Amino acid sequence: MEVYRGQNGFVLSTTNGKTWEKIDLPATESLFKVRMNGDLGVIIGDYGTILVTYDGGNTWKRFDEIAKRTSAWLIDMYPMASDKAAVILGKGLLERINFKE
Repeated sequence: MEVYRGQNGFVLSTTNGKTWEKIDLPATESLFKVRMNGDLGVIIGDYGTILVTYDGGNTWKRFDEIAKRTSAWLIDMYPMASDKAAVILGKGLLERINFKE
């Protein structure tokens, strides 16, 4: 599955590039980047927004640990499927976070 982000929580997914499906996400913030690593996927966005999937993009959950501490602009992330974790980069922020299912 490929996942593409948009403004105000708008995200599309595809398995073949011809058929697209809108994904309902628990976010209305602008989203900047999507990365998948196996079934683990992470989306970052405005105001410290982080969304996580453990099932290849079928369902998404908010991960508010960073957003509670900072409204840093998140720039990039690198999901690590084997550890269910990610390295998150933002303005003044570099952190490894562990996701809990």
